[in-house]
Amino acid sequence: MDAYFSDESTLLTHASSANHPKVRWTVIEHFLHQILSGSLKTGGALPHVNDICESLEVSRTAVREAIGFLSAKGLLESKAGTGTMVRPLADWSLLDPEVISWLRESRMSVELLEHMLEVRLIVEPDAAALAAIRATTEQIRSIEDALEQMERGETKRDPSSTQGDIDFHTRILDASGNIILSRMRDLIGMAIELSIRLTFAQVANVKESLTQHREILNAIRMRNPELARQRAARVVYFAIRDLRDLNIPVRPDSLAVLAKEEYKE
Repeated sequence: MDAYFSDESTLLTHASSANHPKVRWTVIEHFLHQILSGSLKTGGALPHVNDICESLEVSRTAVREAIGFLSAKGLLESKAGTGTMVRPLADWSLLDPEVISWLRESRMSVELLEHMLEVRLIVEPDAAALAAIRATTEQIRSIEDALEQMERGETKRDPSSTQGDIDFHTRILDASGNIILSRMRDLIGMAIELSIRLTFAQVANVKESLTQHREILNAIRMRNPELARQRAARVVYFAIRDLRDLNIPVRPDSLAVLAKEEYKE
């Protein structure tokens, strides 16, 4: 599984430093590399501020600003007398697009996969049902465009077709007309990208997936919310099936509770 993730030197290729002063970003990036690579584990303490300043050749202000920024994102916690510690993944701001961009290339994303799949099973079927009721003609066309882009990967998955797959699902979230569901697009997008990355080389029948996505689109076009709900749930279930067949951990209780019989093989 390690082959699917970047090494430490490229771990933050998708993370943007545009919103951070250069010196502060140097410190932030240093901490992120250590946390995301596992060098600093949950509960692990950061070195003393003076030691960080010396090793990175930065000011105490830059270190404090970086710690404050990552604390606001939920990654770090400072306590008097104990120093600054790495917080558990469950405490991170997991809907924050910047946090998601950091996790996307990290092995830590696999720890989230089971949870993200459950979120997909809970969210995407009802989002598709709402889209069948509320989607505008323009939104339906944008979903069609995403499917056309996805179809170009029928014989060979590439970044463009993968992005089409992500766009297909996230545009349905937008078409639901629910602004909170729309805000989940980055998390859902990461779940889809990770699933594709882990399964595509081993999945024999890509046409099956494309057919299932067309069925979701057709149900939305027909303004049939119940059919859209069923078709969307079935797509997520098959993604879970493919991961399970590759011995990638998927919690069986979530399937028992969330996946109805009509979605299964």
